[in-house]
Amino acid sequence: MGFGGAVQGMISSIKNNARPKKNIFISRNKDHVNLHSAESNLKYKTVPENELKQIKSKIRANARKENRRIKIWVLIISIPILIAIYFLIQNRIDNFREEKRIEAIEKQNTIRKIEQAKEKKIIYLLKEGTKWVNKGHYKNAKTQYYKAYQIEQEDYRINYSNAKVYVLDCIENNVGCITAERMVKGLKEKYGGKDEILQLEQLLEQR
Repeated sequence: MGFGGAVQGMISSIKNNARPKKNIFISRNKDHVNLHSAESNLKYKTVPENELKQIKSKIRANARKENRRIKIWVLIISIPILIAIYFLIQNRIDNFREEKRIEAIEKQNTIRKIEQAKEKKIIYLLKEGTKWVNKGHYKNAKTQYYKAYQIEQEDYRINYSNAKVYVLDCIENNVGCITAERMVKGLKEKYGGKDEILQLEQLLEQR
């Protein structure tokens, strides 16, 4: 009895497996056909020309607004940067000008100090020469005047004093008379007929 029941169950199972199964591929094809059919039944809305123009105009307007907004932001960002760059460059220019001004002042001060030192030295040598002239020591006076002449050859005071000591030495000691005449002539040609130059000339003529 038990064995027969088991056999009967196996037979039933085989029969069930032997039944044709539902074709999945066919089912999918049917679904695809149904979907395509549903899409074919869709109706697309046609936009009127006026409404389409309005949409385009709105898009363009929005684009212009966006461009303006971008430009405004660019200006907001760039203006402070440009101002900062301007002041930076201007500051450098001002500093450069100030440096040049200070440099020019320092140069002028240096030149003035050199000129003052030179003038001080010339005055000292002229005074020393005059002291020796007053003592009648013309050789020593010539040495002092020559030192002054080496500092500044175009100084009238030096050239006159030098010519004067040669004239005096010529008159009193008959020394260097040719040089004295040449120096007085040079003074007259260079500085004109000043009274003190003419006096030296007369002294030489009367000796």
